[in-house]
Amino acid sequence: DRLLVAEEGGELTGFAARWPSTGSEVVGPLVARDGDTARALITALAVGSHRPLRVDVDVRHTALLDWLGG
Repeated sequence: DRLLVAEEGGELTGFAARWPSTGSEVVGPLVARDGDTARALITALAVGSHRPLRVDVDVRHTALLDWLGG
């Protein structure tokens, strides 16, 4: 299990967690002020995972879904 936070200038800009699930690792919750922050958190959480990574993203976030390949 991992929990990461993103900050800028002492202000919280996002957070995300990675936890094990059956056959995969799950990223969530994921809360970020923008797509760049979300991508940075997902990328950092993917490091060290040797199993498939599942990220649940609301369909309204099309740019992030495209980046994830979905």
